[in-house]
Amino acid sequence: LDSWAGLGAASYIPVIYLNKEGDLTDREKIEINNLNAELVHKLKAQDTAFSTGHTDDDIVCVRFGLITLDTDVDELVSLVYSTGKEVEESSKFLESMSEMIRKGIEEANKELQRENTEKLLHEGVLRQVPVVSSLLNWFSPVKDQIKGRTF
Repeated sequence: LDSWAGLGAASYIPVIYLNKEGDLTDREKIEINNLNAELVHKLKAQDTAFSTGHTDDDIVCVRFGLITLDTDVDELVSLVYSTGKEVEESSKFLESMSEMIRKGIEEANKELQRENTEKLLHEGVLRQVPVVSSLLNWFSPVKDQIKGRTF
């Protein structure tokens, strides 16, 4: 950030990545970048003095603009920290919700596959052959069973 004329910059790094500072995987860098980008977005909504920057390691950071003499730097840093914590917690909540939804979808797919297999066993293979099934259904129609589902 040599060319930045403002106060400076900071990156919010979640606690789980603090001891891996130099050994971050690409996926972890992407997560940190997304978190910091969301952090900058929230901070910009409060004050336009914040902007997005990039470190030498290509990590997104929060840049502090020019400040006045009465601006408290500790207060700015604590604002970034508390907002970062907020964004991190909300992203964890969204991740856990998306994981629950994903598991629900997988469970529903398994249930539908099991139901199709049951239907095939119950109706028999002959009902699956197009010409034979028409004749068989004409002589002996299948009883419709309505099943309700909740997911």
